[in-house]
Amino acid sequence: GSYMSGGVGFTQYATAAYTDDILDNNMYYDVDYINDKYNGAAEVGKDNKVKATLEVVKDIATESTLYGIETYEKF
Repeated sequence: GSYMSGGVGFTQYATAAYTDDILDNNMYYDVDYINDKYNGAAEVGKDNKVKATLEVVKDIATESTLYGIETYEKF
């Protein structure tokens, strides 16, 4: 048969090509945010962990989401 651009396959690969920088930037931002606010908690090691309270999880998730939305709006 013939190929039609559409469906899950096409969208999946097209999305990956257009969102690669957004996802990378968001991850780097998240790591920097966690390291700055929680004293290097995103670094490799055992002595740099922050207690995983609901407040910490909500803070990181909120900051990450807001940054992601702001970045998406720029594109």
